[in-house]
Amino acid sequence: MFPINFLANIPYAFQIGSLILNFQEKNIIFAHGIETVYFTPLDSGFFSDTLVTGASGFLGRCLREFLVSDSGSNPNLFDLDHPVLPDSGIGNIFHLAALVAYGIGDSKSLFESNVQLTEKLVSKYPDSRMVFASSVSVYGQQPGDLNETSLPGNSAPYGLSKLWAEQWVSSLNDYAILRFPSLYGPGMNPNTIIPRFFSQAMNKGIIEVWGDGSRHQYYLHASDASALMTCLMDSGKKGVFLGMGEKSYSNLELAVMIARITGAEIKHVGEDNSYSMKFNNSHTRKELGWSPAIDLEEGLHQYFTWKKGQ
Repeated sequence: MFPINFLANIPYAFQIGSLILNFQEKNIIFAHGIETVYFTPLDSGFFSDTLVTGASGFLGRCLREFLVSDSGSNPNLFDLDHPVLPDSGIGNIFHLAALVAYGIGDSKSLFESNVQLTEKLVSKYPDSRMVFASSVSVYGQQPGDLNETSLPGNSAPYGLSKLWAEQWVSSLNDYAILRFPSLYGPGMNPNTIIPRFFSQAMNKGIIEVWGDGSRHQYYLHASDASALMTCLMDSGKKGVFLGMGEKSYSNLELAVMIARITGAEIKHVGEDNSYSMKFNNSHTRKELGWSPAIDLEEGLHQYFTWKKGQ
């Protein structure tokens, strides 16, 4: 705990306008009969004019850590644990909150989570700059090299809900839409291919690859996604961007990397008729001067280290 006369020398948050003092009442004490107020700071910096939605999600947690380490300030949060939006004082919004549905999904829930929330943010903060985390799902299944200007395709309900949300975002004067492929890293959805391959390798010593493993996918580490979103926010650039590296990987290539890390064997099972998409995001990389810092195999090693500790 710190005495009040040390306030100028330590980070804390307090109420001036929209800023909020973060302390616990039980930590206010009087020492040695002198009215010296002590308090325990709960956060490491001032709340900024930045709002992060979906802050407790996989990408949201990573972005929060990145913002604090990058700027030393704590963003305002909106998620299940922080369900109230600030009334004012928001200049920058990282809009990550979304319901992700695989397959048909619940269209009503998708609309409420992905479309109505976006509409609410746009209406409440019309003068803000928003960087919106969208998805390559908006393209549906299309042949050829897709890029930032490619038209959306026939998509499943999840992709349609993200596309609808994009329309609300693009009604702002200052916005950027960032379409992501598969994001990965510690804490990711355990039902996706990377965690499943690692679980099989660590529990059974065998990685089961469906079909010949030729289906291709693009991957981006959550740390790289956070850096890209921050870069895009700071750039002031407007429009649609694609968040991925230059290279895609087949399921078999992914399995080989994980087998090399874990010592597991690979077994081919069943068939896989899933569609492979091809993307070209040279515009995004050139406009922002950005490229991923973590290659897939390095990221897989990081994930393996984290998973062993769970």
